[in-house]
Amino acid sequence: MAAGLVTRGEHGYTITEKGRSYLKLYSELTSLFSISTSGGAVLDPALVQKASDLVDLVRRTDKEKGLLKLEGRSRTVLHAAAYYILANREAMQFTLYDASRLFGVSVTPVRNAKKLIEELLPA
Repeated sequence: MAAGLVTRGEHGYTITEKGRSYLKLYSELTSLFSISTSGGAVLDPALVQKASDLVDLVRRTDKEKGLLKLEGRSRTVLHAAAYYILANREAMQFTLYDASRLFGVSVTPVRNAKKLIEELLPA
């Protein structure tokens, strides 16, 4: 309720539009990658949402430059790179290898996407 995902009404709890959006996003992201809890790094759902927002912003920003199309970056690689950038901005101990493993992509494209995101967006 504090996050605005559900509300309480006369007949019990009801999912909000924001809650439906969250469930849709969560479903989409879990289909993109498998989350492994056996290692040290795990995904933070709030950070996953921020990373998704960042990917959307990067894709909108890139429409003018066309770099993502030229480089052939996949959405999963962009999510991994965005998550990595945000985790480090929040001083989390999270490496490119953690991003690679958790999102099921190779390290090199994540590293390249990270550079591209940083070029497209101001610090």
